[in-house]
Amino acid sequence: MLHIKKEVRSASLFLILLLPLAAQHPAAPSAETALDKGIEEFRQGRYLDAKRDFDNAVHLSPADARAIAYLLLTRAAFGDCSEPVFDELRQQYYRNTGTDIRRLTGIAVVRCMSAYGLWGDSMSILVQLRKTFPDDPEVLYLSAQVLNRAWSSSVHELRQKAPDSYRLNQLSAQTLEAQGRYLEA
Repeated sequence: MLHIKKEVRSASLFLILLLPLAAQHPAAPSAETALDKGIEEFRQGRYLDAKRDFDNAVHLSPADARAIAYLLLTRAAFGDCSEPVFDELRQQYYRNTGTDIRRLTGIAVVRCMSAYGLWGDSMSILVQLRKTFPDDPEVLYLSAQVLNRAWSSSVHELRQKAPDSYRLNQLSAQTLEAQGRYLEA
């Protein structure tokens, strides 16, 4: 019995000595805490800090779709629109159901895909964004930008492949008419 009391006292003394150390080193943040902190930093435009927190959130919870999506959004914000990034962004667009994250991933994937001239793939997501967010200025601007780039790319291709085509002449005349230059059309 005396032996047991001695062990209990030793364990108690160990815990008493350990408590101040535990107070100096708080527990590591949870995945949710890291994600929430990262989202706030992302919204403030502090992408480097946000990336660190999203990396941590994904490390702590590798299957968390929101953490993965925000990490990819941060990479895209840094200009990383490599094929693996926009492919994963597209998956996250369909995987996440929250409107805010879906809007952000949709915008990012359309920007990335249009940078590669993948008009068909980007248009399908753009159409969905326009249906879901019909009055959103960012979506409307993105739509105008993507359609303009696609149009410019198509006109350039037409000029390259059929420079003497009547369709190229027709397109040039329509462009001049749209500019109010009727006599030149």
